[in-house]
Amino acid sequence: MHGSFLKLALLSFSLASSAAVLPRDTGRTSAPSGCSTVGTSGDYSTIGDALTALGPSTADACIYIAAGTYEEQLIINYAGHLTLYGETTDTQTYKQNTVTITHTISSPEAGSLDNSATVNIKSDLVSVYNINIANGYGSGAQAVA
Repeated sequence: MHGSFLKLALLSFSLASSAAVLPRDTGRTSAPSGCSTVGTSGDYSTIGDALTALGPSTADACIYIAAGTYEEQLIINYAGHLTLYGETTDTQTYKQNTVTITHTISSPEAGSLDNSATVNIKSDLVSVYNINIANGYGSGAQAVA
């Protein structure tokens, strides 16, 4: 996976009945109620800081990430339900994602393929919406997003 690039755009929808569909949520340009915020005017300047602030809690939590490119490597090991929301003008497609998390490390540098991951989610209760994740290492060795 040379210079791998993974776009995560998990989408959800609800059916009100078998005949009617609820209106689509067309955009997410502000934080849902109760979410920590990341970005220049947010609670935290990095996603890692927001994750650290959650601590060992098992409570449901969410983090809203404002538009931008975040150059950091994240290991997410949260015990409760955690949702990461990226700012977007259209929640129904990854094409309008405005948040990218990127890191540039190869597996030989990191010591293993697992340790080269830009975002390594080690929890079963994490959801990620409208966030691009990239490992921009380039060619020459494996590196995972």
